[in-house]
Amino acid sequence: MSLPKFGSYLLALFVLSFFAVGTASPQEAESSNKKDSEAEKTTAAASTGDAAKGEAIFQQNCEFCHDAKSNETRVGPGLKGVLKELPESHTTSEGTEHKEHTVAMIRKQIEEGGGGMMAMKDILSKEEIDNIIAYLQTL
Repeated sequence: MSLPKFGSYLLALFVLSFFAVGTASPQEAESSNKKDSEAEKTTAAASTGDAAKGEAIFQQNCEFCHDAKSNETRVGPGLKGVLKELPESHTTSEGTEHKEHTVAMIRKQIEEGGGGMMAMKDILSKEEIDNIIAYLQTL
């Protein structure tokens, strides 16, 4: 396929996706956002990882900076109850305030890092991250 023809396909795909996204009513968009938020909360309750394996991975890769048994700060915050207890007003490493931690938020922090934490997505596999999250859910 020639480059100009490939570019035409990309442009057509972009235009179609723009119109498909732009046609939802505000009510539909709000409903969709609520469903996404509820799905994310549900995901927080059910991890596919292995908590026992996650504990070992945590000890090897995370424990130097994070205390799993308390909320005391080492280099990074303590993680006791990180997916159970709701913090009061809390700011993420991106500067966004929130009142709860979700699996998606924790996964993003592990994978992408930020706020002084290095990104782990090139160091840990998806399965290892799933296992760490399953472990964090037990704290």
